[in-house]
Amino acid sequence: MLITLATAACARAPRGAGPFDAWTAALRALPGGEATPARVRELLRGIPEGQRVEAAEDLITAAVRIAWSRGRAPLLAEWIAAACPGLPASACLVEAEFAARHQEPHGDAPADPGRVLAGRFVLLRRLGRGATGSGWEARDLAAGRLVAVKRPAGPEGAALLEQEARTTAGLDHPGVIAVRETGEGGGYGVMALADGPTLECGIREARATGGDQVSLVPALLDACEAVAHAHARGVTHGDLKAAHLVFGGAVLDWGLARREGDCDGAVEGTPETMAPEQARGERTARSDVFSLGAVLHELLTGRPARQWPKGVRPADWAGRVSNLPVQPASPLPGVPRSWGRACARALSHDPAVRQPHAGALAEDIVGRQGRQGRGLAALVRRALGLRHAGQGVYL
Repeated sequence: MLITLATAACARAPRGAGPFDAWTAALRALPGGEATPARVRELLRGIPEGQRVEAAEDLITAAVRIAWSRGRAPLLAEWIAAACPGLPASACLVEAEFAARHQEPHGDAPADPGRVLAGRFVLLRRLGRGATGSGWEARDLAAGRLVAVKRPAGPEGAALLEQEARTTAGLDHPGVIAVRETGEGGGYGVMALADGPTLECGIREARATGGDQVSLVPALLDACEAVAHAHARGVTHGDLKAAHLVFGGAVLDWGLARREGDCDGAVEGTPETMAPEQARGERTARSDVFSLGAVLHELLTGRPARQWPKGVRPADWAGRVSNLPVQPASPLPGVPRSWGRACARALSHDPAVRQPHAGALAEDIVGRQGRQGRGLAALVRRALGLRHAGQGVYL
């Protein structure tokens, strides 16, 4: 349901190497100097003409937030007139100004009563929308910090929020971005704000720019730590996929989280990364391991673990997921053998063959060294460094 602040911008256009270098450089240069309309206009001059409209939105969005964080800033119409005349005042720009003008200590806008929940949470901008509700960036007036707020679409969504809060109440890990507070009978749920791009965004950017997807494996390992924390406390996520894994180790959308043994037989999750038994309404920590293995497979091979004929999910997908084993593709050149073995084990059709929990999967990726007390992600980053230097790495 919830996407992060950086995901929308990343989805619009890649910010990596190649044709978007000037755009990327402009965004990076902006915080280092004055955030003014004249500065934005100057930075836009170095961006190819075909990219300037979207680049102008990105730059004005960033500049407005920076300017209001430092003091009173020009209004949106003044930014557009001076920096990029004729640019439409899109909903994205209007929301950016609204959010910036609610920043402390310099924001000047009074809270719109229609966008305040329980007299405490000012809804600044919508981050995403799903089948059961929407996610918002909000300011917690009582605590003076930014948070994420889920708003359910109806009674079913409200019940899911309450269930998520109960199921994840015992989880105390910074990477578990789950509902920590509900109000108004499940009318909203509050959680920490994850402000980085997702692994899905990273994969998309790597493909668009010719980048190396294998270099994203440390981000997966970071996410494994949060999932392992949940598994150690008897909680499964139920819908792990690249879109729910954030760089830095945060794991989003625990709406389908269940305590082991509490599953009611409902078939829930994303078919493309779903474990076979999950398609039959069964789930354990090994089901989450399969889903993480599906993400790992895409990083190591460049291909999804489960692909449909003609790229369209069939009506009988549940039967196919339940009955047809995944056949792992060959890893990309230079991928350590231990990573491929760990991935194949995680994708086993038989749950008993898979790693028992996310922590075991992470250790399996780095082999014996991971069990000698060294940082898992650090080991993988070292292996990647050797790989890019042209050395064979077989852990």
